[in-house]
Amino acid sequence: MNKVLELLTHLAGINYMMSDWQHLIAEIKASGADEATQSEIIAVASKAMAAETKRNAEVNALLEKYSVADNIEPAEPDDDEEYY
Repeated sequence: MNKVLELLTHLAGINYMMSDWQHLIAEIKASGADEATQSEIIAVASKAMAAETKRNAEVNALLEKYSVADNIEPAEPDDDEEYY
């Protein structure tokens, strides 16, 4: 379970494309495109950002649920420690 918790920790808070969606919104607003086009693109970008936020919340909920002492295995000594 340690590897699973490690991967969940890595995924928690990662907004894979959030800045790209925000950049797209800024660009479409500055582009001079008609309002209907701007609204359509902004709506899609907003949905994508909301989905990413929801995904982050779900990953954090999993971490909260499973990051309990019963699920964490004792760490094994690193091979490097034996070298010293």
